[in-house]
Amino acid sequence: ARQRMIRLVGLSATLPNYVDVAAFLGVNPQRGLFYFDGGFRPVPLEQHFVGVHAKPGSPAAARLLNRVCYERVSRLVAEGHQVMVFVHARKDTVGTARALRELAQADGALDSFAAPPDAGRHAQLAARVARARGREVRELFPAGFAIHHAGMPRTDRSLVEELFAAGLVRVLCCTATLAWGVNLPAYAVVIKGTQVYNAQKGAFTDLSILDVLQIFGRAGRPQYESHGVGYILTTHDRLAHYVSEVTMQHPIESRFAANMVDNLNAEVSLGTVTSVDEGVTWLGYTYMHIRMQRNPLVYGVDGAELADDPMLGRRRGEMVRKAALELSRLQMIVFDPATGFLAPKDLGRIASAYYLRHESVEVFNRLMRARMTEADAIALLCQSKEFDQIRARNTETRELAQLLETACCCDVKGGADSAPGKCSILLQAYISRSAIDEFALVSDCAYVAQNGARIIRALFEIALSRRWGPAAAVALSLSRAIERQMWPFEHPLRQLQVPPHIMRYLEGTAGVTVDVEHLREMDAGELGELVRNRAYGTTLAALVSQLPRLELAAEVAPITRTVLQVTLTATADFAWSDRAHGMAEAFWVWVEDADNTEVYHSENILLRRRDYRAPKVSVFTVPIRDPPPAQIFLRAVSDRWVGAETVAAVSLRHLVL
Repeated sequence: ARQRMIRLVGLSATLPNYVDVAAFLGVNPQRGLFYFDGGFRPVPLEQHFVGVHAKPGSPAAARLLNRVCYERVSRLVAEGHQVMVFVHARKDTVGTARALRELAQADGALDSFAAPPDAGRHAQLAARVARARGREVRELFPAGFAIHHAGMPRTDRSLVEELFAAGLVRVLCCTATLAWGVNLPAYAVVIKGTQVYNAQKGAFTDLSILDVLQIFGRAGRPQYESHGVGYILTTHDRLAHYVSEVTMQHPIESRFAANMVDNLNAEVSLGTVTSVDEGVTWLGYTYMHIRMQRNPLVYGVDGAELADDPMLGRRRGEMVRKAALELSRLQMIVFDPATGFLAPKDLGRIASAYYLRHESVEVFNRLMRARMTEADAIALLCQSKEFDQIRARNTETRELAQLLETACCCDVKGGADSAPGKCSILLQAYISRSAIDEFALVSDCAYVAQNGARIIRALFEIALSRRWGPAAAVALSLSRAIERQMWPFEHPLRQLQVPPHIMRYLEGTAGVTVDVEHLREMDAGELGELVRNRAYGTTLAALVSQLPRLELAAEVAPITRTVLQVTLTATADFAWSDRAHGMAEAFWVWVEDADNTEVYHSENILLRRRDYRAPKVSVFTVPIRDPPPAQIFLRAVSDRWVGAETVAAVSLRHLVL
């Protein structure tokens, strides 16, 4: 058989200007382009557009939309169909489901929504619902309703998908992520409202027609029905707009220019763009360039400019230079306007590796300090632009105040009424493993924790690149705290699933506080007596020996009066456990001055299971003052274990320069 290099690209039928995408991908339109229009749809789609007379976003509009939605949904459910109701905020999934349930109860039709107890797999799945983490999932299921959005735990989302596929849920209230990421069709879909909050603009905007068509694509199950039904419920003033958009299908434009600065930084960091000319060539390969030529007015290009420069080389050059100047101002790249030379800096590489927006880097440049407490680091983290979409809501004030009292170990700057303050409270509640009742707060907490772990790791590398020892230590400590969901002051043995009644004797609640170093010196019998459980002494001794630790030894030799050669030997001093350590363990090692303010040298040491006992030797040079300090410090910190840290002092008193 012949082997040919063929790339398959699947396109949704919701993309009208497929020829532009073919040009962007370099596809031969005569041989490699295939377009499947509505005629290829397995079942035909019946579309309904409904408008309500009310001010968009007003309480009256919300009540009317709920009433109109219930009328359509109840009729479909009475006919024996399943319905997906799409809303545009995670909190609205619960609000809509509860509103529909209350309307059905007032109408005396609630029984028609609930699945019969003798339905297939009902008992099995009902038992799993009772163990679901989300209170709303447990609350809504008996009435035949469910919710689905990206902020839910993965286990709850999978359970809801199974319930709907089994027919035990008649109405599923969800966000558009279900239409994009999960193949879960229904007979009918209802889009309730078309106002979507845009965090960047700080206002509500119209739902994208791409989302509308993608949601409508969920309607109809080929194996069960002869057609699908799609409803779009909106205010009357937007009705004509959506009828026009769905029937005419305007071309999809590029959003590349909105993130031009971050995109250029990624290319410069990779080394694929090293000059303005290369940046112009790079932009020539983008979908934006194709659309700029097809529809120039949308991108601010007039007809005269396009006629004078058909390939838009000057416009692309202006875009690259403008983005490069911004990156240079933020100290993310080196840019020479005279020659067009571009080169990455450490800050740009870190931002690219951790997907930081340049606006966040600007905040970090302004507020980050060499010495920061944990409270300062959390406050800085919560100022990043990645959390712009988090908003403080009046309905959450009481629970946020309660979490502030019970779950926060660090000061919250700005208070619970501000968005950064809310982020700080939720992040600390996540570390403290506090239970959160408010549904929207659960979603926001998951979002803050997921992005916080990434951003604090970027802050650690930024601090290390700037040789800020205290800031690097605090950032790495918080990074491990988020990943492990435990505070740095908690006992490290918590990471090894030591039973709570044993931990009581180790953390001071029983009047005894014992650190890890003392535990290492005890034998199994002494440990058993310490925790009042002789039988557990052997197990506890094994767990103590598994806590990662490096023994550090160093030899120093002067090269010049201001340069010192250091030969570092790091040796593992713990017992390897596949369950606890996996295949590898990483440590950060850096050399600090005597005042613990400046990092002279830093590197990462990776221990692999097969040879972790072998000493790791590293030779490097560090700068010193003249006269030299009395000593310098070596610090080895585990990349992911809380409380796994070693500090060794290296004396320079007898050093002959």
